[in-house]
Amino acid sequence: MIDGQDNSVVFRIPVKELEKSGELLPEQLTSVEANCSYPRPQGARLLVTCAFEGALDIYEAPATGIIPSAWNEKLVWNAHQTARTYHERILLLNALRYRGTAATVPDYEERLLSDHLLADDSRPPSTISID
Repeated sequence: MIDGQDNSVVFRIPVKELEKSGELLPEQLTSVEANCSYPRPQGARLLVTCAFEGALDIYEAPATGIIPSAWNEKLVWNAHQTARTYHERILLLNALRYRGTAATVPDYEERLLSDHLLADDSRPPSTISID
């Protein structure tokens, strides 16, 4: 069920890799917190429409997403530890997973689940009753 509390997240899938392996992990490019949609690649940048802090605007991000592709595991992990929101932490943990280094993070699955719970992503969808 989709309700007014759902947010959009932009992902990227390297389609050429799909032909090789037949299986892919999409790369999360934006945080659920920013509620971004309608991605439009423009060379080295990505234009997205985001509803953030009460405004609907067009934002520019690197084509590689919010987390710089040049960041190594240590920088991403440091950003996770200093992130201000659980949604940012989820984005950073997903970046580690996509880059293939999540296995080096202690208790990765537990941290990811914990961040989802603390971000209140565990709410059941609203129900509609018909009388």
